[in-house]
Amino acid sequence: MTKDKNIALYCRVARADKIALKHQMRLLANFAMDMGYRGGKVYCDNGVSGATVDRPAFNRLNRDMLAGKIGLVVVKDLSRIARNFILTDRWLAMADALNAEVISVDGNIGGPVDMQQLRELMLRFVASSGG
Repeated sequence: MTKDKNIALYCRVARADKIALKHQMRLLANFAMDMGYRGGKVYCDNGVSGATVDRPAFNRLNRDMLAGKIGLVVVKDLSRIARNFILTDRWLAMADALNAEVISVDGNIGGPVDMQQLRELMLRFVASSGG
């Protein structure tokens, strides 16, 4: 990872909870600082389900990624992106196509190799569960 990437910190909690959201933001900010990144833009959805990807802050994050403003997205875990393997996989594929790296702090997942392995695992899981 290069330290000159524009980073985004994305957090989401399903039930409106300022304390949980603040804890998540602090976790991501500390992780980014420990990795040598400074600054970055924070995107937070408070009280919005991960069953949909149509969320205000997530939509802003996606617009910024499409505009080439984001090179690295840090999340607590991939369930913050979506609670659906297929939606998560589609979003990861979009991020990859836009050359935006994704790091999951709790899942220790990050970088193109890990993301590809995760996609393959998710697709195998979906195939074995019948869809």
